[in-house]
Amino acid sequence: MRNRRAVKVADRVEITDRESAAAWLQTQDHQTQVWFASRCTLRALPALGHYKDATKSGLAFATLRATIISAGAGTMPPAEMKGLASAAHSAAARSAAFSAADSAARSAADSAADSAAFSADSAASAAAFAAAFAAARSAAFSAFSAADSAASLDAQYPLDWSPLWHAQDMPRRLQQGWRALKKQWDEDEADWSFWVEWYDAILIGTPLPWELTHCIALEVTDEEWDAGPATVAQKIAAIRLNWRTEITSRLQFDKADGVFKPEPSETIPPDIESFVVARVRNALSSALKDGGANGFTEESFEAVHLERVLSDEHPDASLFATTCWDACMSLNRSIGDLYPEDASLIVLKNTLYTGIGEICENNDVIRTRIANLAALETRAYPTDAEKTELEKLPDVLEAELNDEARETYASDVEIILSNPKPPRAVRARVTNWTTTILSWMDKTRTGDKRLAWLTGVANRISNWWQD
Repeated sequence: MRNRRAVKVADRVEITDRESAAAWLQTQDHQTQVWFASRCTLRALPALGHYKDATKSGLAFATLRATIISAGAGTMPPAEMKGLASAAHSAAARSAAFSAADSAARSAADSAADSAAFSADSAASAAAFAAAFAAARSAAFSAFSAADSAASLDAQYPLDWSPLWHAQDMPRRLQQGWRALKKQWDEDEADWSFWVEWYDAILIGTPLPWELTHCIALEVTDEEWDAGPATVAQKIAAIRLNWRTEITSRLQFDKADGVFKPEPSETIPPDIESFVVARVRNALSSALKDGGANGFTEESFEAVHLERVLSDEHPDASLFATTCWDACMSLNRSIGDLYPEDASLIVLKNTLYTGIGEICENNDVIRTRIANLAALETRAYPTDAEKTELEKLPDVLEAELNDEARETYASDVEIILSNPKPPRAVRARVTNWTTTILSWMDKTRTGDKRLAWLTGVANRISNWWQD
C-alpha cells in the first residue's frame, strides 16, 4: 500500500513521547490510529530477541499474532475492519497474558508484547489512547532518537508503508535482537519461515500482498492460534496456496442448500465487456478463417478454450480474463514454432493481451487474480497416477457442489485429463476448489471415509505449484 498522503509542512508534528503521540492520534481517524500503532509495534518487535526464552515461552508467537492482526486492520478498507474485531480482541488477550513474565522478559521484550496487545485491541475499538500507548511504549523501549524520528515521519505520511525506519538503518541493538530472534526460530521445531519473510518485507517497505495478510488474520481460528506455531505454519501454508490459486470465483458454502457454489462473478462496465468480448470473437474468427492453413484449427488448444468461454453471451469476467491469459501465453510460446508467424495469429495474441489489460484496469480483484496466475510457477504436471485419482473427483464430490460448480469442476478435470500440459488457470481452479472443500470437510468432520483419500489427492495436486 503506497499512499503518500503527505500533510502540509505547517501541520507537521514531532512524535517524541506518549503525550505527543496521543495528541496527534486524537486528530486522526480510527484506521490511521491502528496503522500508526502497528508501525511502532513492528519497529519494537526485534527487541523480543533479547529475551532468550521469547520463542520457547510463547511470548514471540503471541506478539506476532497480535501484530499481524493489527497490521491487517491498519490496511483493510474501513468498512471491512469490523470483521477483525473478534480476532483482534483474542490476540490482545493472549499477548497481554505475558505481562507477568519474569524480569528478563520485562526488561527486553515487554515493549513489543505490550505494544502488540494494545495495537491489536485498538484494531477492535476506537481507543486513540490505546494506539498512542502502544506507540509510546515501542519508541520508549528502543531509547533511540531514530524511533522518534521514524514515528514523526510516519505522521507525515498517514497510511503509507514505506520502510519501517524510512531512510535510516534499524538501530544496532534492534538489529542484534532480530538476529537473535531468528536464531531462536531456526533452533525451534516449528517452521517460522513465513514470519521472517513477512517481517523482512515490511522492514524494507515492500510488504507481502495485504490481501494475503487479511486472509491470515481472518481465517486462522482461535483454536489454531492456541494450538501453537506448528499448527499455524501449516494453516498459513494452506492459505497461501489458496490465495495464489484463487484466479476465478471462489467456492462458497450455501447453508440453505448444504452445497458449495461459485461466488457471484466479478463485474466490469458493460461497454468494456461487450467491446473486449467482440474483439476477441472477431480475432479468433479471423485466425480460423484459413481452414487450418496456418496450423490453427478449431481443435487447437487455444481455440478450444476460447470457444468454451465465448459460448456465453456474457461470460464470467474472471473466467474470461484468465482463459484469455492462458491462450495468450500459449500463442506467445507457439507462434514461430507450432504455428507459423501468421498475421492473424499475431493479431489474436495481441487482442487477448490488450483485452486482459482493459479488464484489469476496470476491476482490482481480477487484476490481482491475473497477477497471481502470472506469478504461479509450475513445479510439475499431473502424472498418470494423479490423473487416475483426479478422474474420480467430480463423482466423489458431486454431493458437495451445486449444478454450476459441478459442471465447471467436471469440465476442468476433463481438460486436465486430456492435455499433457493443461493450462495453469484450470489447474489452479481445481487446486483451489479441491482444497476449499477439503478444509470444510476437515473442519466440519463431514467427509467420512472420503477425507483421508481427498487429503492425499489435495497434497499431490498442491505440489504442482512451486512456493
